[in-house]
Formats: sequence, C-alpha cells, structure tokens
Amino acid sequence: MIDFADPVGAATYARQHVRPDERLLWATHGRILNYDVRGLTPQGKPKPSVLSRVGEGVLDAVFDGDDSSDAHPDPHVVAFGRHVPQFLTGLPADYSFTRVWALTTQRLMVLQEVRATPPPEPDGGGSFLSKAVRFGKEVADIFTDRTKTYGRHKEAEPVQILDTTVRTEVHRSAITGFEVANLLDGTGVDFLLDGRQEPEMFTWMLALTNGTA
Repeated sequence: MIDFADPVGAATYARQHVRPDERLLWATHGRILNYDVRGLTPQGKPKPSVLSRVGEGVLDAVFDGDDSSDAHPDPHVVAFGRHVPQFLTGLPADYSFTRVWALTTQRLMVLQEVRATPPPEPDGGGSFLSKAVRFGKEVADIFTDRTKTYGRHKEAEPVQILDTTVRTEVHRSAITGFEVANLLDGTGVDFLLDGRQEPEMFTWMLALTNGTA
C-alpha cells in the first residue's frame, strides 16, 4: 500500500549527485549517526573520565561509562573502530533534516538537505497591528483551505524535491570490504536501515554492492 506522506526516496536525491562516469548502487535515509568508539559518547563527544565524574558525585559512572543512551533516539547508522572514520569527522550525530547515505561505483557519500536562511523582514516585520492582521489572515487561510495534505506533499502539487549537497564522501579505494563496510583505516560503518535489523535488506544491499543482484 502506498503512503503518500512518505518522503521522497533516498535514490532520487542520490541520483542528483551521481557523476556521468559512475553508477548508483544503493541509497538509504539515515538522519541519526552514532559512534561506537572508545572514549566517545554515542553522539561523538569525548567522555568525561571516570575519576572526574566521581569527583562531581556521579558515582554510577564507575559502572556505566555513558548514561545518555536513553535520552537520544535510536541511530540509523553507527560508525565504529579505533577512532572516528576520517570522512565522518565533523559530521553532527543528529541531523534534523534530510540526510542520505549512498554507495556508487566510485564512492560512499553522505548528502544533507540545504536549508536556506529566510530573509529578514523589513523594518522588524512591521507594527504590532500589521503583524496581528497578517497572523489573522494566515489562520483564516488554514481553516478555509480544503487542499489535502500528505506529510510534506499537497494535493495537485508536484512532489517537492529538496535541495541537497554532498556533505562528505570516501572513495571506494579506501574501503576494504562490504560485509560490515570496513575501511582501510581500521574503522567501519554499520547501516541499521531506519533502526530496523532486516537480514534480507542487508543481503540485497550486499548483492547490489557486489554486482550480483
């Protein structure tokens, strides 16, 4: 069954950035990135040392080096290894907007939605009365609009394709294998596919990667 509220597919965004001499193998949405790296929290921040945390009275740090796991949503992608994969350096753990991971015949790339900064309103947006009138009109438009909406999509309007840019990438020559996407620098990336562990999906992605699908 089709859900018209579903976001635009990851492959649609990835194909916008594929070069003429490369081919897209697979793409998946994955906003939330976590790290499984010694000395870092899942969000990629340095862990306070146990002694410093005990000194602050946080005794449970002796038994559990990180107490933040319940405060954050489940990850879609987990980077692991002796250190942060070099190509992910500076990439924020949680991205509120569209983020796509895509593998091509040449590279693994991470796309992120480009968010335009709204222009400032002239003269501070006008007087209090003009703001109130404008707000009232916007509310009236909402209640009188009979157009059906499906998530970001509106009835009788083209599906919106968001602007994206390649935030980071790593060349295929730096990747040693694809069972767990190992990289030459001793790190790796696990794709959890929107938080779900689905063996069939992993098998299909691996077949696409190796050209056997």
